[in-house]
Amino acid sequence: MMMMMTTTTTTIYGDLTTTFSSCWQQTLICVLDANVVQSIGNIYKGLAQSGSWGCFDEFNRISVEVLSVVAVQVKCIQDAVRQKKTFFNFLSEDISLSPSVGIFITMNPGYAGRTELPENLKALFRYALDIYQGY
Repeated sequence: MMMMMTTTTTTIYGDLTTTFSSCWQQTLICVLDANVVQSIGNIYKGLAQSGSWGCFDEFNRISVEVLSVVAVQVKCIQDAVRQKKTFFNFLSEDISLSPSVGIFITMNPGYAGRTELPENLKALFRYALDIYQGY
């Protein structure tokens, strides 16, 4: 399993277990349906305001159209953190920002039913791979 993570200054990918062990104290675990753009936006809004970290498992099961919208939302949060804003406009609403916000995504690339991440979303994350010897 591959995981992608974004924080205020760095992004990393790895497996779900690695992600949880890295951020076990403040992680929100989300299971997403394929058509939940507004729900994802509301989750991001809560993460940004509280400074919590969210882990979205099997992210590449979401349709490409939804992933493109998600990329815009993630970039909006990342830009606000980089600019050290305390408030920013998100989903047509001015909200507070806690700079400790983190967004993690996990995925299993290459399986049936999985989509390729759009380039604008890939640009917001870095990869980390787990290689298990003996498999």
